[in-house]
Amino acid sequence: MKSSPTPRPTDIEKIFRRTARTFALLFGIAFAAVSVLRIDLTPLASASQSADAEWRELYVQLAAHARDGLLFITLLLIALDLFYRYWTGIVGKLLAAETRRFLIVLAVLVFATRMAWVLLSGTIPWADAQWYHELAIGLSNGLGYLNEHGRPTAYWPPGYPAFLSILYRLFGAHVSVGQVANAILSFFQVLLVYLFSRRVFSEKGARIASLLLTFSVGNAAYAGSLMSEVPLGFLLSLILYHCAKRTIIDFRTFDLVIFGLLVGLGALVRPVMLVLPIALLLTMMKAGIKWNRLLASAALMACVISVTLLPNVLRNYALFRSFVPISTNGGINLWIGNNPDATGSYMPPPPLALSGNEAEQSDAAFRAGLTWIAGHPAAAVVTLFKKVVHLYYRDDQGILFSLVRTQGSLLWPVSFGLILMANLFYYSVFGVALYQIWARRATLSPEAYLLAAVSVMMTLFYLIYFGADRFHMPLWPIGACFAAEWISANALHSPSS
Repeated sequence: MKSSPTPRPTDIEKIFRRTARTFALLFGIAFAAVSVLRIDLTPLASASQSADAEWRELYVQLAAHARDGLLFITLLLIALDLFYRYWTGIVGKLLAAETRRFLIVLAVLVFATRMAWVLLSGTIPWADAQWYHELAIGLSNGLGYLNEHGRPTAYWPPGYPAFLSILYRLFGAHVSVGQVANAILSFFQVLLVYLFSRRVFSEKGARIASLLLTFSVGNAAYAGSLMSEVPLGFLLSLILYHCAKRTIIDFRTFDLVIFGLLVGLGALVRPVMLVLPIALLLTMMKAGIKWNRLLASAALMACVISVTLLPNVLRNYALFRSFVPISTNGGINLWIGNNPDATGSYMPPPPLALSGNEAEQSDAAFRAGLTWIAGHPAAAVVTLFKKVVHLYYRDDQGILFSLVRTQGSLLWPVSFGLILMANLFYYSVFGVALYQIWARRATLSPEAYLLAAVSVMMTLFYLIYFGADRFHMPLWPIGACFAAEWISANALHSPSS
């Protein structure tokens, strides 16, 4: 009996293994240098230039464990190279498995990775997470939507605290309740990614996309923090699945109503969701839909979104005697991203002479930001590029937010390595996704075009304010889908290969 010939390595296998070996060598050399020369890396922590003592301490801890992190990622890359055929064989069998079995394994993987991070990191709410937690406690106790001074507020969008408050009423006001909810939402997000990617691209591409999202360390780490990224990512994936259920050309009145309702709910979590109707209209235009139908669709979506936001608008008007559709932090956020000292990322806002209630202060900050833009157009344009950089240049803020306040230190020895791994994985996936979008730009289906349009519109929204790498987290499913389609066509052909 003849033995089957050894499969010839594909180009993608050569690229992957050479890349893994190159980075393993570089990190290994760095580990050896730090160990042999006994280099103290803690002074690097001062590069963070953070005004927050807890954030500075975080970087001190990371620098102190950098040697262990370098060793960890070196060994991990070596293992990925040495066992390449073994783990790709497992992936191949999973891709070829019966759908029900694949989804069961997927559910186990998603929940296990998210809960493992939650348990090991022991995250304590901090910054935005602390605010959301405390706001949810107030709502769950029937006290209303109150700030830290016990006064009614609209500074933060109410969607996520309201969701948390329902869970707190049912299961108790414990951080772990929100973290378990994050893990569950993460699974449903991955499931939705599989479902809409299967409709837009292919079955194999959908499975690969769901696995890429599952094993994204940067994405998984948000399960440990009570931030709005996880519910926002879930809602965006739900909207994209809704849009993929039928072709854009066949969108009916009921489909637009549901779309508007979901966008309105998403906007109550974060206002960036309000740009999604623009992305849909651009896609409908690309698909050749006539202007009268476009205008009717725009009017219908605007009406549904307005009705969805109406209770919050009425509550805020009664509170401030001013039109506040979602929250009052928009003016401050505009000022943060558009001021003489703006970095393009979050920074403590420069002092302003603000007076009146929250809405009036937000309006004054808006005017200050717009005045600076009008008076410094060249600097404002330069700041736009800085915002793009801060929005996309790294993918580790979920890890960092989990480690600012922690009840344990089990992850410190490998946290530095996890950050490196998260960013390498992110650059690879999004780099391939950008290439795929560019290569297929002339042949994208309307449904695939919508994914790209959503990414562009959400990016443009943040250019108005400021960039932060956690803001791109809800776009991970889109990047995973395009990258997966390229991998499906070029890398994975059958379980045997």
